[in-house]
Amino acid sequence: LVHSKTSKTAMDGIKRFLVCEGSDGQQFYEFFGIYATAGMYDGVDCYNHISIESYTIRRSDGKWWLCRDNTRLFCVDSSSDAPPVGNWHCQKYCLQQETTEFVKVYAWQQSSNDVVAIQSRAWKERKFTDAVVVCAGKHIPVHRATMSAASPVFAAAFESPMMEGKTAEYEVRDVSPASVEGMLQFVYTGTAQGEITELLELAVQYEIEGLLKYAAEVITLDVSPANVSERAKTLRRHESHALVVPALQRLCQVIKQEE
Repeated sequence: LVHSKTSKTAMDGIKRFLVCEGSDGQQFYEFFGIYATAGMYDGVDCYNHISIESYTIRRSDGKWWLCRDNTRLFCVDSSSDAPPVGNWHCQKYCLQQETTEFVKVYAWQQSSNDVVAIQSRAWKERKFTDAVVVCAGKHIPVHRATMSAASPVFAAAFESPMMEGKTAEYEVRDVSPASVEGMLQFVYTGTAQGEITELLELAVQYEIEGLLKYAAEVITLDVSPANVSERAKTLRRHESHALVVPALQRLCQVIKQEE
């Protein structure tokens, strides 16, 4: 698996596009990321692969194209101003020739490189922590200022005269310690690991919008008979949330395609 690194000149709010290879319902694997804009093409931003500088995503002829060295590889019909999330079909399909090969594309907001580097170091080193998040007996040291800035729920807890405010210890229940650590990792670094349904639940509970955007994108990827029911239940539980609605719609489309 190849993970590209964000350009040092990346701007706040830039989108990171991940492309996962696969076809005919096989498992998808991330094989590269595309960061940052590389000028304009067809009236909209063109996106460039920073580390290799050979992959680009750009729009042409009413389609978004994934290209390598100016060779068109995959595309999707769209008039949007940014590459859409979902299945991108291979070049032959885009030219009206029969094929089932496609790749999966998804995206989320990426912070500036400098801020990510600083926060990643803070997460890794855990110096001068002043609070603890507890889950199933596991104690995870954190910084109250960081947690309060990321989540109004944590802010209220640490500011309150109740136990959390007095002891600077906050307990999270009903989820795995791995997912709680994944949530905290996202707060610091913008990346997350953990069970995706639990991450979405935590994002909603603690009002962490960036994590919710990420989880809502990823929860519709790699759908299988083993996980589709739990993912559907999780999304339906929160379908009143504006960020969850598109994910639920995409999951319903995936289920229909598999029927």
